Amino acid sequence: MTDQNKWVACWGNATSITNRLKGATRFPIEMNVAGATDVIIQHGINDIIHPVGADVNPFRPWSDLPTVEEMEHGVEEIYVKPAKAMGLKVWSGTLLPIYGWRTYNEDRETMRKAFNEWLRTSPIFDGTVDFDAAVRSVTNPKAFADGFDSGDHLHPSERAYEVMAQTAAHKLIRRMPRYDHEENF
Repeated sequence: MTDQNKWVACWGNATSITNRLKGATRFPIEMNVAGATDVIIQHGINDIIHPVGADVNPFRPWSDLPTVEEMEHGVEEIYVKPAKAMGLKVWSGTLLPIYGWRTYNEDRETMRKAFNEWLRTSPIFDGTVDFDAAVRSVTNPKAFADGFDSGDHLHPSERAYEVMAQTAAHKLIRRMPRYDHEENF
């Protein structure tokens, strides 16, 4: 792998941003990548979809459902501040559609949309990679576009991952030097 291929790390984690499980511990270690200059943070969907109530799952009480403000605070404290302290440029990655997922409801959709709006507009980020816009349906923006749903209504299909990679490259590559020595010209 050339140094030019190591310039950005994309980081997401299946743990919660508000209960400070493994993400806060793993992030500084995993982001310490030689040559990385940027990181894309796409995190928070599990905070929205997993609380279902102790009557359904004793390990997923409703009290685990954060507010959007708590999610914002968690992203800033656990990811953005440490990444900036490492000298990395920090890009937000919007959360993907969840319509049809087994715990989907309008309240969760409202949270996802509000959190995505913050990810798109917050000045704490150096920019946004709008994965949501890249893979959502034009006719039903709550859902994946045709062919982009893996089948569970939460995870993207292989084709959607390709589109997400292209979206990230298109957004970030514009500010990357074409050659390691380009800045000398």
